[in-house]
Amino acid sequence: MQLFQSEPISRHITRIRGAAGEIMYLIEGTKESVLVDTGCGFGDLKGYLAQLTNREVTVLLTHGHVDHAMGAGAFANVYMNPDDLELYAYHTGEEFIEKGLKPFVGEALFARLKPTLRHTRPSFFLPLLDGMVFSLGDVTLEVYDAKGHSKGSVAILVVEERMLIIGDACTANTLLYAEGTLPVEAYLHSLEGLQEKTKGRYDRMLFSHGSGESIPGFIESGIALCREILAGTDDAVPYVFLGDPAFVGKARDQRLKRYDGGLANIVYRKEQIWLSQKKITF
Repeated sequence: MQLFQSEPISRHITRIRGAAGEIMYLIEGTKESVLVDTGCGFGDLKGYLAQLTNREVTVLLTHGHVDHAMGAGAFANVYMNPDDLELYAYHTGEEFIEKGLKPFVGEALFARLKPTLRHTRPSFFLPLLDGMVFSLGDVTLEVYDAKGHSKGSVAILVVEERMLIIGDACTANTLLYAEGTLPVEAYLHSLEGLQEKTKGRYDRMLFSHGSGESIPGFIESGIALCREILAGTDDAVPYVFLGDPAFVGKARDQRLKRYDGGLANIVYRKEQIWLSQKKITF
């Protein structure tokens, strides 16, 4: 079974797809190489990377969810925001692998892939913090807070390529209702900060699922939708994800395309909107 596929998308960046369709990014400079995210942990990711680069790679995790960080244990130098340490421990535990990873992958595919699961954890994480810069030689990575989908979510700007790796921080299906997420109000502040730091500095956004990329506009769309949710003027469509009831901010079709043409969408619970629940008027 072919567990990984890859394609170069620019001079420095290779997009790698895992067996469950999750996406990772290998960024190579003249001096160092970085892997952004490590996927679901199926197969020998480190061995596959040896076919793409002759360097030992440094890993940067956009956040600690199972479909982004499970394969991290194969690598020596792994950076993650400390605010996601507890989340990572939960998501990589045996209980969550059955509860979360199996439904994400699908039972039939999970049964085929489970024997390939490399279930190890790094002995420690290096802290990945807002404002950090990684110089790989002829390409530079800048790290920015993108908290909301998880308490420690980050976005990574590939400066010379004018690309922003967003992970799951602002997508057509940003989940803000589960364990480890932030209220919509806090997420709005996070997006506003990210917009201020990166506006006009990227031409392509790189995602961890689906097609893998889009044009800019998601952050601005996410900010606008946060404000609608706070004002109570969003569509508030009832929605169930992995058995958990919630609401989605804007009505959309089965391919997650908003009917109004907007880009970002948010899945939330009405008891997780405000930093202070006293402000809730629903």
